[in-house]
Amino acid sequence: MSKLTVENQVRSYIFELKNCANEYGFKVDGWELCMGTASEKEKLEKKYYPTFSARLMPELLTGVFLSVKEGLQLTSPQNEMAGVRAGTDYLIAYNPSRLK
Repeated sequence: MSKLTVENQVRSYIFELKNCANEYGFKVDGWELCMGTASEKEKLEKKYYPTFSARLMPELLTGVFLSVKEGLQLTSPQNEMAGVRAGTDYLIAYNPSRLK
C-alpha cells in the first residue's frame, strides 16, 4: 500500500508542477525541489513566486522527493542526499529565476 501511496503522490505533484509552469510561462525543468521545514517553506515563499509545496508523512517524503526529481528529469536521483532531517515535513518546489 505504501508504494501505491507514493506513486499517487508523485503523479499528483508532477501534474500540479506542470500545470503551474504552464500557467506562469516557464519550462517544467525550471523547478528546483527541496525538502524542508515549515520555516524553510515560508522563507522560500517570501523570496520566490510561484512556489508549490506539499506536506507529506516523513516516511513518504524521501521516496516522493526522489521520484518527482526523476519524473521531471531534473537530476539523477542517485546523486541526491536524501536524508530527512528532524521536522522536515514539506516537499517544496520553486523556480530560482522568478524572484518576488
